[in-house]
Amino acid sequence: MLARRFANELAQAPPPTSRAELLQSYAASDLAAAELPVTLGAWDRSAKEIADFAASPAQPDSGIVMKAVTDAIASGETITRSVLGPPGVQILAVVAHPSGGATSLLVPPRTQ
Repeated sequence: MLARRFANELAQAPPPTSRAELLQSYAASDLAAAELPVTLGAWDRSAKEIADFAASPAQPDSGIVMKAVTDAIASGETITRSVLGPPGVQILAVVAHPSGGATSLLVPPRTQ
């Protein structure tokens, strides 16, 4: 799945810390090539969002995203979940970075 592949790519790269870096990561991904929308977030080690980028009109459930971010930072592991949102089932992944902080990505289903 493209979302998991992108999460693996994010895990191998330095953590993005700005909207421009999030956009650059997305633009180089297979998700962008497949024209799949995504919402990305960069988080510091205290789980405070420091940057975001949205190529999707979908509004993520902030409570679900925050829970996944705090879980990923606490465990030091990537968290992947299927979550129900207004457009249907979405893939949420949060990559914990060894240097601290995390990157979240939310991929809504493709719509016609």
